[in-house]
Amino acid sequence: GCAKNAVDLQVRAGNLLKKGCVLTIEKQYDEALVQLDNALAVSPDLYEANLVKSQVYTETEQYGAAIEALKLYIDASGDDTMNVSLAELYKLSGDETTGEQVLADYETALAAAKELYESGSSKMEAGDYAGAAQDFIACSDNTTYGAGARYCAGVCLINTGDYANALGYL
Repeated sequence: GCAKNAVDLQVRAGNLLKKGCVLTIEKQYDEALVQLDNALAVSPDLYEANLVKSQVYTETEQYGAAIEALKLYIDASGDDTMNVSLAELYKLSGDETTGEQVLADYETALAAAKELYESGSSKMEAGDYAGAAQDFIACSDNTTYGAGARYCAGVCLINTGDYANALGYL
């Protein structure tokens, strides 16, 4: 019943997304946007459609729409590395200041995550597993360091005997 309908909707949305991607490659941008909007109507959480929409809008030099679609993608996916592309879109739109601010904010967050990851690594090597776990957990949402940080947090939590919480990171 309901579960089958949900799966059918996901498959339909995925097919519409694929059709939108193919149309984008073929430079049939208006029809691609129709398919991508249809995919989002069927499955609003299909955030990849917003990434492709951003590409279409960029190709057609509709930078304001490209920015909004890419922001939706970043917010839904958590893919903070796309802030580099977002900064470039702001610059292409003529908003150099916002572009530079987006890039600076991303670089600051990346540097902070790197510092936490390196601190966690040092603490882990020194046997301070509780302290290392805190550092790794603090940077676990970062796209660049997150996967490694989550794994290391799980290993550190195992070493502290916190098996229940460790499973959430491994």
